[in-house]
Amino acid sequence: ASSDYQKSNQTQRSVLNRILRVDYTDRLKNIKQKSFIIWGTEDRTIPNSSKLLAEEIPNSEMIPLYGADHNPHLTAPEKLLVALKKCLDC
Repeated sequence: ASSDYQKSNQTQRSVLNRILRVDYTDRLKNIKQKSFIIWGTEDRTIPNSSKLLAEEIPNSEMIPLYGADHNPHLTAPEKLLVALKKCLDC
């Protein structure tokens, strides 16, 4: 579990657990917009979700942030900025 989850109270954990149980996979194919999946290669919080998103969303592109974890804004802000600029330039 993430450190945020470990620090959360019972109510917060209950909400998070309900959110995590919702499966929208069947709707991903319906996304029509160009999509970018920015993924930290060291993400251990949701390690496989980026691959699923990239495979299921048509017209998507995965941008791996090598060495970043689930919080790239904290662990790799420079890499995240480059990725965001790439998304905005398209």
